[in-house]
Order: sequence, then C-alpha cells, then structure tokens
Amino acid sequence: MRTRSSVLLLGSVAMLAACTQPVRHGAVAPSTSPAERTSTHVVVLGTPNGVTAIDPTTGSVLFSAAGVPALADWSMLFSATPASGGTVLQARRASSGALASSTNITGQLAIRVVSDDGQDVALMAPLPAGRSPWTLAARTSTSLVIADPSGALQPRRYHLKGNFEPEAFAADDQSLFMIRYIPAARPVAYRVVRLDLADGDVYAVFGRQKSPVETMTGTRLMQVPSPTGARLFTLYTNQPPEYAKGFNAAQATAGHSVAFVHTLALDEGWAICVGLPKALWGGEADRETMAVSPDGGRLYVVDAARGVVAVVDTDRMKVVGTAAVGFGVAGDVQPRATVSPDGTTLLVANGATIVRVDAATLRPMGTWPAPSVVSGLGFDQTGDRLYVAMPGRVETLDPVTGSEIGMTPAPVTAGPTYVEAVAA
Repeated sequence: MRTRSSVLLLGSVAMLAACTQPVRHGAVAPSTSPAERTSTHVVVLGTPNGVTAIDPTTGSVLFSAAGVPALADWSMLFSATPASGGTVLQARRASSGALASSTNITGQLAIRVVSDDGQDVALMAPLPAGRSPWTLAARTSTSLVIADPSGALQPRRYHLKGNFEPEAFAADDQSLFMIRYIPAARPVAYRVVRLDLADGDVYAVFGRQKSPVETMTGTRLMQVPSPTGARLFTLYTNQPPEYAKGFNAAQATAGHSVAFVHTLALDEGWAICVGLPKALWGGEADRETMAVSPDGGRLYVVDAARGVVAVVDTDRMKVVGTAAVGFGVAGDVQPRATVSPDGTTLLVANGATIVRVDAATLRPMGTWPAPSVVSGLGFDQTGDRLYVAMPGRVETLDPVTGSEIGMTPAPVTAGPTYVEAVAA
C-alpha cells in the first residue's frame, strides 16, 4: 500500500483502494486516456464530499465527482446514486473517472465507509441534509448493507437492535467496527464495538488488560488512518478524566476535561486511548490537526493556536515527545499537516504560513509565507515536490527551500482539502 500523504481534517472518516488492486470478476476494467499519460502522477484534491484530479504538468482537470474513497488511499472513488427505487453503487478511478465497477442494490442507500481494499462498502439510509454520522441522534434500531461494489457477491443485510454508525472495516474484511451510541433513544455517550459479518452478532472490542473499551463522551475532532490502513487514529477533546483511571494517573486526577488519541487496530481488533499532554487539553477543533509518519510508527498531534506539537509512538502507544513551536497567526481554516515520504520532516500550514519541523527533534527548521490561506498539503511519491492547495490553485514547492516550482489553477475552495499524488 502506498504511503498516504494527507489527513482528514473535519468530522468525517477518511477511506480507498489502491489503483493496483485487482478488479473482481464482473467488474469493468478501467481504461487509460491520453490525458492520464501527460504526467507520471496525478494530484488528487479531496474533500469530505468528493475528489478532483488534475494533471500537475498541464493544470487540466481529469476528473471531478462526489463520492467516498476507501480508508488509506485516494486512487478510487465510490458513489451511491438513487435509481428506480434502488441504488447504483459505482467505483471509478480517481485519476481519470474511468469506471471500474457498477452494481445495483435494492433500497435507497448512502455510503458510510469503504474497506481498505475497496472490496466492501457499508451503506445505510441517507442522513438528513447537513447532519454528520458523528452527530448524536436517537435511533433504537439500525439497518445496514454490506455490498461488493463489483456485484460479484450478493449484498448482505443486517438489522441490529441499538444505535450504531459504521466506523471502519477490519483489515481482513471479516468485521465492521462501529460506534455504538448509548442509550440508543437518548444518546449521551459511545463506545467502539465490532459486527461479525459472518454471524451478524455485535461483540465488544477489547483494550488494555483485555477489558472492553471505555465508554466515551468527549468530542471527536478528526480522524486519520495509518498509511497501511492498519490503524485508525481519532483525536478527542473534552473527555471527562474518569475514562483514564487505571492507565493514566495524570489524566485520571485532572479534575477537568482532558484530551486523548483513540487508536483502533483494524488488523488486530483492539482499541486503546493514548492520553495527551496537559498542553493539549481543551483545544479548539479548528486549531488542531494530526499527521502520521510514512511507516506509521509516529503520530504527530499539533495545536497551532497554542504552538504545541506532541508525538505518539504508535508501537508503544505513548507520547514520547512534546515541544513548543511557533506557527504564526492562524487563518480562517483549520491547520494542515503532512510528513515527508522519508519521515524526516513535519510540515504544518497555519493560515498563510508553512512551518518545517524536524520530525525527530521537533525543532523548527524554517518558515515560509504562502500567497494565500493553505487548505491542504501533500507530497509526490518521491518527496521532491510539495503540493500546496490554496483557493483557486495548487502551488508546487521545493519542500526544502520553499521556493516555487510551478502553479496550477485548480477548483480549490477554502475548505478542508486532502492532497494526494497517485500514479497516473
């Protein structure tokens, strides 16, 4: 799986299948157009609602559509469209819009999450306009559909007692991790559970000391998957300190709200909360961001307003470093962060300022002014070019000096933007 160079920056889940993933029997093989061959890679600009792919050498828009990507890769886009009382589920190559597969499903459905390999899609009834899956809402029963986007396998339908929202598929596609809202009719808290797709039963997910995971009431700020899709990290704030009893004495005795990173192991099935330093407690959602190293071993949590960076060792599941870093005056959008493909540099964009930070020592190495407010950052596969999304354009910078290499007009808004370079 290729390293992912971007993070999800709002209350949505990031999710996509590699472009080298074999298409199942019955799917339509993707085609290659001349436009795709104008560059060795395509820059994909993603939002929680869809993607736009541009050729970085010509600036031409190759594809733009609404849809949901899979967990750790932006090369495929999945969409669900109402049609004759049912739903058409399609997969398209994000670099060109070429159709990879299409299948019809009974019922009006919307995509919630897509598996890492793109072979399973979880769908539910569409949400009311403007409502996020993360919004607490009363529901005493939950119906969901697990579909094969190629149509080779029949959709599996589950009717569950309780209030659930899909969060991510297990790495082996045998389970679906879900958020269970408690109590179902008047939810005030939630915990992670697992739906076994073979027997249709819901099971507890275990954490420390092989005990069920804690019930949480904090506010979810953002999510980011590891580059391989094996882990899913969620940043929480405003969590009561009681949740930390037994594993984090400083937080358990804090006397007020704390912050932590909830880590869900999609390959091994456990969940652990990692308490964050006091400097990150009570942060503002629109002033914090996260980024993962290319090997998935280090998670960087940034509060740009308070000038704090903390690094979590994802193998030891503990904070191993904290530093004060000046990120300049904040803009009107949430900060953005990414790590260079070689893992040596953390780049943070805060408003119209980009700061280079040594990923090992957390020492700042330089600051560059940007022509406009930055809405997304991402490297090419080699790490030689940094793509910076700003309203109306994408600038290509030298990631060491910050000097401009080129500029491409692009339909970028001021909202959160993923920037991913995928093979053309």
